[in-house]
Amino acid sequence: MTSQDMPDQSPSHRRKLALQIMSIGWHLLLNSGSLVRFVRLLRLEAFTEICQYNPRFAIKPFGHNYLARNIDARAGLGCFVHHYQRMYSSFPDRILKAILYWDIPLYQTIEGEHSYSLNLGTSKPYDKEGELSLLLKVDSFIIFDLTFTIIPGWAIGSDAVEAFLISRIQGQRSYSQEIRLATKAMCNVRPRALLFAALQGIALALGVGEISAVGAKEQSSYCACSETSFQNSYDEFFTELGLERNCAGFFSGRVPIAEKPLELVDPSNRRTARKKQTFKALIQMACAKSISQALGQTSGYSEQIVPSDSVNPILVASTS
Repeated sequence: MTSQDMPDQSPSHRRKLALQIMSIGWHLLLNSGSLVRFVRLLRLEAFTEICQYNPRFAIKPFGHNYLARNIDARAGLGCFVHHYQRMYSSFPDRILKAILYWDIPLYQTIEGEHSYSLNLGTSKPYDKEGELSLLLKVDSFIIFDLTFTIIPGWAIGSDAVEAFLISRIQGQRSYSQEIRLATKAMCNVRPRALLFAALQGIALALGVGEISAVGAKEQSSYCACSETSFQNSYDEFFTELGLERNCAGFFSGRVPIAEKPLELVDPSNRRTARKKQTFKALIQMACAKSISQALGQTSGYSEQIVPSDSVNPILVASTS
């Protein structure tokens, strides 16, 4: 065994490890009720298997800044348990396992030489920032993702029974050309807006009535040196969507979230705005149908949206 293979035994590493262990112990003492539900959850076969595959799964809700900087230990554990109880009770076993280990397609199309898809899967590798990721793929490569968790409303100061909490929206810098291609193929709808439309479709299918979001400075990965970038990616985007800050500091809105009225759009841009809004509505519908089908609520068809040069995208239904 070389020195590179030896575990880090430095004083700083040991202090960090000790603090993590103390943090977990403190969490357990403060959250005995949630802990019981947490242990019961991990005893279910689907989650026992994933713990064997990924031991970090069982400890990440006890980690520092899990989901967001303004979610405390009690709320973080409550969010984790609520999310996976909801997933377990909603999805058939084979679909649940497909989401936990890989991802499932919600929408697919081919434009020119490239394929484009929206997929839903477990968040990787940034799993402390959320439990599920909506993925925009070009030729099977992930170019953009939106990460969210199904949480109880009380965890974010909401009166809703439950909500989707968006905690990460990120594009891959190394795929800038593919991002441009995808934007053009999707009626020039920006990836962030496209993924948000897909998220609303999932919310409608699951009966989740609220979408909330973590602000820039509350992001787990926030860095003051990138403040402008975080503000543009999060606060400005959520404000543009019409989400409003609640009393706990989270952006929030009821599903479905209304688009900007066309009469408020510059007349010279209204045709383009109408086309984008129609396309986003159809993406929302397609993802809602895909989730409903995964839940066993619909059968006998699949749906695909194909961009066109007309104002309305073409909705193609095919038997399966």
